[in-house]
Amino acid sequence: MNVLPSSGMRYSTAKDTVVHFRGRDQVQDDSSKEGKQAGALAAFASLGYQGLTVGDFEQLHNSDEYDTEMAVMAEVRSYFQVSYKRIIDTIPMAVDSIFVKGIPVALRVFLRERLNLNDKNASSRCTHYFAEEYETVARRHELLTQKTTLEAVKDVLDNFGFSTSHEIVLQPRP
Repeated sequence: MNVLPSSGMRYSTAKDTVVHFRGRDQVQDDSSKEGKQAGALAAFASLGYQGLTVGDFEQLHNSDEYDTEMAVMAEVRSYFQVSYKRIIDTIPMAVDSIFVKGIPVALRVFLRERLNLNDKNASSRCTHYFAEEYETVARRHELLTQKTTLEAVKDVLDNFGFSTSHEIVLQPRP
């Protein structure tokens, strides 16, 4: 497996895939296979071939009549793996660009057109939009007046000796 430097994604080379497909058909006893491989590496080392690994033995196999086709299939497969990951990344980016980032722009244009914010009377019209109704202003004034009155009554009761912060508990007469 190799890593693309720009994206960090892993991909298989054609050689890796061909070796993988060939290795699938070869089933041997692992203990005898490892002993034979170690002996072969020692024999090559005695002949002067230093630094060989078990992976190098795959190159000694006779070439298959379909090696070229297998290599093409492996390249197409690795290309497909990279490209479908890019598509998976591209779709959420497109959704984000079109819908998430596009809505505020479209909404701003829509509101400017519908509310006529580009003409001369836009300021007075916006002031009218944000103005409260007369009934709401009157109700707020009434409630604030009641609040002030109740706070004044509370202060008088606190000064008189009745504490409004504690409950008055009535005791039964003996």
